[in-house]
Amino acid sequence: GSIDILARDRHHMWVVIELKRSRSSARQALHEVNKYTELLCREKNLAPDRIRAVIVAMPDDWEELLIAVSHAARDWSHDLRGYRLLLDSSGTPTGAERVELLPRAFEPRVTPIHNLFFFTTEEQREQGWRIISKVADELGALDLLAADLDRVAEKHYIPAPFGLYLAVGRVNEELATADLLGGYDGPEPFAAEHQAEYLALSEICSRLARSKLRGMNMESARPGLLKNLAENPNWAIQGFRGTGAYDDTAAFEQQDLFRFLAGDERGDSQILYSGTSSPQVASRWKAFRQETRQSLAANYEWESLVDGWLDEVGPKVGEGDVGLHVYNPCDLLQAIIHG
Repeated sequence: GSIDILARDRHHMWVVIELKRSRSSARQALHEVNKYTELLCREKNLAPDRIRAVIVAMPDDWEELLIAVSHAARDWSHDLRGYRLLLDSSGTPTGAERVELLPRAFEPRVTPIHNLFFFTTEEQREQGWRIISKVADELGALDLLAADLDRVAEKHYIPAPFGLYLAVGRVNEELATADLLGGYDGPEPFAAEHQAEYLALSEICSRLARSKLRGMNMESARPGLLKNLAENPNWAIQGFRGTGAYDDTAAFEQQDLFRFLAGDERGDSQILYSGTSSPQVASRWKAFRQETRQSLAANYEWESLVDGWLDEVGPKVGEGDVGLHVYNPCDLLQAIIHG
């Protein structure tokens, strides 16, 4: 094939311009610009940072192109732009305007802002969850994920044997109310990094404290605690529930929901972390390495050692996988408990 227009811009960069005249040809646009930019690098020995690409298409064709081009432009090594042809009443092009590509989609994920609630009856827990869900909706469609915990042994020691382990999801600032965006500078763990999420949890706790749920009590939690409770024979996880992105928990595997709450999925657990990755999957390998650094927080010697080991082992495994299990209690008491 041949490039529709190969031009030079005022910075002396090479510009690959693809003109698409119909919806069927518009679908080939990304394939074409990928092919031609790669060939320019390989056959003409041009540096990647000296090449950019432009896709020009009819107005209706951008309905087909917008999502795909937006995704490619965010992750591509070359600059990629789109232009929409402007037509007069007879269909003759009179100019072009730049297309505003879509930003990266909001990524829902569980944060390390966690809390435990204990209720005297199962019905009371359901009532508490209704209050929590209402607060989540009022604050801007919060993503919440929770696990139901029942005391299954030695119940006489616990006046409120029906637990609810709650984690606050990452706040979408475009949907959140102004109350969550005012900032928070309290001393609580993770609050500095997750101010909006901590304010959301504070409002949930405040609303439950003002409710008429007799005998209910609450205590703070953090990633890693749910894993400890799951291993405790006195407690059993009975199921999961959520709001927002986690409203339909049936869409997830049960083991995934547990990993979200335990902090394993994002490396939030600063006590225990287990994960695997293939160095061949670059995006996941990068996230995997970041998760291990988070799990080794405040343990700088081991962080350096593990980073060095991953640098060494990554090129050696080929198509294989790397598995990592980190135990980092950070204090003597936790070491004794886990030991």
